[in-house]
Amino acid sequence: MVILDLLVVRTLLMRLKHSKNAYIATAIVLCSMVISIFSLNAESIDSLYSILSRLDKGVQKVEVYNQLTKQYLPVDVDSVSHYNDKAKHLALDINDQAGLMLAYKYECFVHSLANEQHKAIESAKKSFEIAQELNDSSMMAANFNNIALLHDKLGNLETAIEFMELSNQYYPDKKKGEKQLMYFQNLAFYYAKINHLTKAKSLVEEASLICANEEDNYACQKLDLVKGYIFLLEEKFIQGETSVNKAIQAAKENNDRLLQADGYEIQSEILLKQNRYEEAKKAINKAINILEKEISAPNNYKIYSLHGKIEMALGNYKLAESILTNNLESAQNNPNKKNLSNAHLDLSEVKSRQHKPEEAFYHYRKHRDLEEEITKDIRAKTISAIKFKNEIKVQQSLNDYLLKEQEQDKLIIKQNRKLNGWVTVASLLLMITFVQYYRAFNKQKQVNKELSTLVEERTNEILDLNSKFSLELIYHQENEKTRISKELHDHIGHELLLLKHELGNQSPSSASKVDSILEDVRSISKGLHPVSLNQFGLTKALEGLTERNDKSSDIVFSHQLVNIDQYFSYQNALNIYRMVQEAFTNVIKHSKATAAQLQINFDADKINIVIRDNGIGLQKEYKNGIGIFSIQSRINAMNGNFNFSENKPRGTVLNIGLPLTHS
Repeated sequence: MVILDLLVVRTLLMRLKHSKNAYIATAIVLCSMVISIFSLNAESIDSLYSILSRLDKGVQKVEVYNQLTKQYLPVDVDSVSHYNDKAKHLALDINDQAGLMLAYKYECFVHSLANEQHKAIESAKKSFEIAQELNDSSMMAANFNNIALLHDKLGNLETAIEFMELSNQYYPDKKKGEKQLMYFQNLAFYYAKINHLTKAKSLVEEASLICANEEDNYACQKLDLVKGYIFLLEEKFIQGETSVNKAIQAAKENNDRLLQADGYEIQSEILLKQNRYEEAKKAINKAINILEKEISAPNNYKIYSLHGKIEMALGNYKLAESILTNNLESAQNNPNKKNLSNAHLDLSEVKSRQHKPEEAFYHYRKHRDLEEEITKDIRAKTISAIKFKNEIKVQQSLNDYLLKEQEQDKLIIKQNRKLNGWVTVASLLLMITFVQYYRAFNKQKQVNKELSTLVEERTNEILDLNSKFSLELIYHQENEKTRISKELHDHIGHELLLLKHELGNQSPSSASKVDSILEDVRSISKGLHPVSLNQFGLTKALEGLTERNDKSSDIVFSHQLVNIDQYFSYQNALNIYRMVQEAFTNVIKHSKATAAQLQINFDADKINIVIRDNGIGLQKEYKNGIGIFSIQSRINAMNGNFNFSENKPRGTVLNIGLPLTHS
């Protein structure tokens, strides 16, 4: 027996209250109960509604179509899409805002099932906007929760966290207890996935406090899966395995196959970390078998990636290559670039293990290009999400203000009704007219002033967030460059060196090609992470950078430096190195110069860095390029300043001023 959807009953009862034909409205409620209890098929439902339509042409089917959409989710995508379209178009025709709000909510699920996550987010936003107009806080919270889950599928975990926290703010107090546990669990998972383990553990503790008063609560048993994942990240494998096994057992008892699959996935990862490859293989195969049988299961690229890595660890390189190639092909049909990037990285590793350096390098280059695109996308989506959140806050503030004003107006009207006498009333009406006009004028003026202040504050917040984002981006880029440099030097470089020795006597020409590739890899590794900065200090590193550019280009590079090693921390020294490196790159690419010079000197309480060339002069697109944006971000992080000037008779001068500090 299927339990009747309470939301539909509530809506129908509201229509019953205002219906001109109480018998017809009662029939609608009873028919909806029959549909829900006996799970009637589409033909039976249409027949019932046809009978009602004969009694009263004004009876609308929006609630029934929405109910049908929900009942068919997620097993029959075609029927879901069909009835969702009917509900949406009919609600638009009759201006049924409550029905349209539900239709857009279910449309979000339809797009999500079709892997159209961006369209799903737009549908959820439309449903939220209508819920905001209707002041339905439960639906606003539900839509924020759905947007968070969709951003999780797209790999935008920071954005998912923001919307999940917003959803908790909008839940009514009487419903917060029902949703709080799920909120803590989801949020803990998100923070764990971005390695904010302290925050994740804090949320798990809050969820555990709720569970302390709950006995035999399946939602509390699912919390063990979150704990297991955190233990995995902390490399506490024994505790992690114990927690995950508890979650899997609870999922079996409650016939929750998708949770079982999640449990087996984490279990296999724990076993892989402990080099228990055969056990890990069994666990991942269990997860895959469950997902392949579940219609509603999402495409889990991570599971197949893990499967490939396990086979690779077992030495089954051909099988691993086949699994990871299929995973790559699936990822190419999905909008999530992170999955595609990881698929290329996995294939790069298995190709390297098979001693196929050219194919390995091809997939690694694809991975690197995708990561750069992802970084740009994250920045754009972060700014878009901030704007959307600010628009919501401004609209909510305006609604609260207008509601308060309406309540005050109602109170004034109620007080005025107590006054008696035509003369008194006439005098008061004249006075009220003047007062209302004056208040309306001042009110509008005050609203405009408050809105202007609010917009200015939000703009400043966006600029601050943008600045912080730029610094975080630079920090993560440097970490990623260091990691990639180490991978290139320690792994791919080592593999190429072994290949060179193997081919040395058998095929000298092939060994020579491998040697050339090895030199390219070393050059890329040095460009990604300046080893000389750690070994010899900033001044020597800049001298080496100048000399390398002089040797590798047609431009004569020279330097005139003073020793500045003692004035900057390692991070700031790395920033200075990257600024000069970017400036040299732009000189080589754009200036058409024959000579360039790097000068560093002291000036009172600051250090001047000057890069000059004798090229074609300053170009507009050069000033607005990504390179200059990167230089500016690093200078801002060091509280410095910079400007361009002409290098007479021809060329460009970049002047950078940085305050003196002691490392």
